[in-house]
Amino acid sequence: VLKVAMKAIEMSQIGG
Repeated sequence: VLKVAMKAIEMSQIGG
C-alpha cells in the first residue's frame, strides 16, 4: 500500500 500512497501524494502535488 506504500506505493499507492506515494503515488497518490505525487498525483496530489502535480494536480495541486
